[in-house]
Amino acid sequence: MKYILISILFLTSLSVFSQSQTSMNNASKQNPVDSAKAKKSHELPESLLNLEIQSEILGTCFDFSGGGIKAMIGSKNTGLLLGYMRGIGSSDSSDYRYNSFKLGYQYGIVSGFYANANFNLASTRQEDFLYDNYGNLLGSTISKYRSIRVNLGVGYTLSFGKKKRLYYNIETAFAAINTNSLLPRFAIYSGIGFRLGTPAKTSYEGVKNVTTVPMK
Repeated sequence: MKYILISILFLTSLSVFSQSQTSMNNASKQNPVDSAKAKKSHELPESLLNLEIQSEILGTCFDFSGGGIKAMIGSKNTGLLLGYMRGIGSSDSSDYRYNSFKLGYQYGIVSGFYANANFNLASTRQEDFLYDNYGNLLGSTISKYRSIRVNLGVGYTLSFGKKKRLYYNIETAFAAINTNSLLPRFAIYSGIGFRLGTPAKTSYEGVKNVTTVPMK
């Protein structure tokens, strides 16, 4: 299942990228006005904040359910990255509660494609159940520990609407550093987000006309 999802994501990325390249090539063959309009239509809108409800669809060794929030303070897929995810999971003899906080930076590459790097601090509560030979519960033990991950990710935002404020996001991440054995190095995230606000612009107007009076 893991490799099927990876293959689907890879093929989808190639398809979207090839369509983007084809559109850009067609636009370059048009006259300058049409080319400028085509280029503008592919640009992402400026914003102050990208806010996204996110879920992890692949990336844990146990059955995991939950979600979180991803926020990017910036514009056009570039800016400061913040995130929080919470979930619960289970295996044959254990239950897990998982919380993680994310801090990093994201950079928009072209169109909706982006890359990011982030530091992830997670806390896990693990409860292991003890059974006798007949399946009767004897008791349980609870373990709590913290872990860190340094993730490198790439993703794509598919924008909707006339102003492209609403978007669907899919992202793959690889943990270059991972101290939690329950969390594999490779993960896939997806979510629905919305772009909020517009960047503040400051302009300075100097003295346009200077009148001089000759000295006598």
